[in-house]
Amino acid sequence: MPEYGQRVRERLAALLEDPLSFPSTKQFIHQTYFSSSPCKPDESMPTAARNDSGAQYLMSKDGSAVTMKFAATWDRSGMFDKTNTPYFNTSNTKGEPRDVEKNINRLRTAIELRPLGKDDRLAHCYPDGTLRASNAAFKSLLTIQQQLKKDRKTIPDENYITFIRPIRNEDRFVMLATSHSLLPSLQKAADDIPSLSLDDIDSDDDEDDGPLSPTKMKGKLSDPDPSNNSASSSKNTVLPRDMPDPVGQYALTGPALNAEVVPPKIYNGKGEIVHPKDYNTLDFKNLVIAEVTICWQVHRT
Repeated sequence: MPEYGQRVRERLAALLEDPLSFPSTKQFIHQTYFSSSPCKPDESMPTAARNDSGAQYLMSKDGSAVTMKFAATWDRSGMFDKTNTPYFNTSNTKGEPRDVEKNINRLRTAIELRPLGKDDRLAHCYPDGTLRASNAAFKSLLTIQQQLKKDRKTIPDENYITFIRPIRNEDRFVMLATSHSLLPSLQKAADDIPSLSLDDIDSDDDEDDGPLSPTKMKGKLSDPDPSNNSASSSKNTVLPRDMPDPVGQYALTGPALNAEVVPPKIYNGKGEIVHPKDYNTLDFKNLVIAEVTICWQVHRT
């Protein structure tokens, strides 16, 4: 077997021994705890997860948030994937931007995953049990999705955004994995009221005597000299102004141009994180080991 194929086999064999990998749907479901009450992440969760304050998490019976690892094919050409457009989830299914300026604080990337199959290009490298475990993960996620819907009968079907979705013309299911916010500083600051000194909040330079607004307060707080912005001064920091912007949508986002783009933990074969600005360098079909936390948000109207 060629060296690359051997590495694939070794990585997948190690995955099958990982305690976060489950060989059957029943084994996975047995370790989870369904609850209709909110389940919030504790201090053991990554900071990015805790910042998604509106999220509820599927919990295990030992009280920790459920995490699952499984092998899958990442399909960047899939109809639900948002890594093949520079505007990520603020674009439609054709990759065309929609309300980027309005939704910049909700910017995320979405990854379309499909279970492994016997006709895959690298199927000859899969150890025994790999296909079963990959498909068990998708069956488990579908079971969770159905249970969540059953527990929330009062929510209309049109208000559900599902993570397991059918590709009807191909008679198969795919999973939509969504990252945490790419611009977490904007998400956190969306409802924050800036802290200003007395001189700033009651400045003689005010042009009018109108009521104070959050926008005016942020304007008073902002440093007009971009060179003084700490994010801009870091050579390793990527800002929206550094991202591909073929139709000039990021250029319209004003102060958001100075927010740091925090990449999800998507690694290449060398173990290096691939930044969202470089997703276009990746193949359209990739064998991946996915590690996901199952969470959801309920929006009341």
